[in-house]
Amino acid sequence: MDVQKLKDLVDGTGSEHLATVSRNMKVFCPFEAVGMARQEIRHSNFLAYILDPNRPHEFGTLLLEAFIAIFTDEVISETRLHRARIYRELYNVDLMVEIPPENGGKGLVIAVEIKIDAGERREQLRDYQLRVKTAWRNSEVKFGFLTVDGREGTTSADKTWQPICWTGLIDALDRALESDGRSAIGYQMYAAYVSMMRRHGMADKNSNTLLDDAVFTLWSKHREALDYLFENRPDPISDLMRKISKNMGEMAELLSSSLGIPVKPASSTRSYLRFSFPELEARYGDLRKGSKKWAGETASIILLEIYRNGDGISASIVVGPADGAPEFRKRLIGAMNRNDGGSRRAGASGWSHNWQTTLGEAALTEAGIPVGNWMLHFANQIAESLRSVMDRELPALLDQAIS
Repeated sequence: MDVQKLKDLVDGTGSEHLATVSRNMKVFCPFEAVGMARQEIRHSNFLAYILDPNRPHEFGTLLLEAFIAIFTDEVISETRLHRARIYRELYNVDLMVEIPPENGGKGLVIAVEIKIDAGERREQLRDYQLRVKTAWRNSEVKFGFLTVDGREGTTSADKTWQPICWTGLIDALDRALESDGRSAIGYQMYAAYVSMMRRHGMADKNSNTLLDDAVFTLWSKHREALDYLFENRPDPISDLMRKISKNMGEMAELLSSSLGIPVKPASSTRSYLRFSFPELEARYGDLRKGSKKWAGETASIILLEIYRNGDGISASIVVGPADGAPEFRKRLIGAMNRNDGGSRRAGASGWSHNWQTTLGEAALTEAGIPVGNWMLHFANQIAESLRSVMDRELPALLDQAIS
């Protein structure tokens, strides 16, 4: 790469256009200040707040009406809308809206699952749907799957989860506020949120001719320099993988502290970093009858595995080969399939990844976490995802396998 071309981009003919881009991107956003951009739970908290007509944002029922209209043409009275109940994480569903019945009619329940970077776990939507329909047998129930690109859910369900993209949702909310909502006390907060979503590519952007022209000029005149910078940009996920690989003992201690159980490094490769659970192996002796080629000296059938997963880093509980206990592995896999309706292969060999949790690159960088705390942050996320699995769910499945 010609260094002069980089200098021309930064200090020469490209500097004015870079300054234009910089000025347009320098926006104070309270939501970004708390690392909200890629945090699903915070998006659902915000939506629950602005949809609730009884909150002091002064939107009244405007946004709730617009939200409901995405799912049904039913006209709902103002009285019913003001009686709406908005739930967070009820039955583990990210966002739920309940409109009580009126005059002997049916109530309306809308359940929405929100995904930013993560995918669904096995049969997640089916499980959620069953819980909601069981709880509201006498209500009309609608289901929505809210994602950046409006994709359909990948897990099966008896009733379709309506795919919704953030752009479509924000457009509907914007239209609802055009006439009466912009004078509300909460409008500036809402506008800052929408601006953040568009700035991060999670919703379509409004046209900005000055910014668009600057970007076009930069790419047309300085493509080689920009391509070089893009190809050599920092890769936080690879950096985190390398850090864990070089500090397996430290990562094991962080996991032990977060999970509340002993965790030890196990045989690993460059792409798959593995950890064992000594107490679990001591309690269930057949776990130590696996493959030393895969697990190392522990020879455990069950390990925690950390690996690159697209633009993120994932951790899963892996059921590996069982060279010395094929029947035990077969019974364990059978118990797991019965537990969640899965279709894992029940032979003596192979690998089954379960209870996956993923930390996306955007979530890692935009949260403003110091590089020195990345391992701790990921260890805490793993523990939050797997604590109940290691405390109750997995031991119960292993009990079935030995009985």
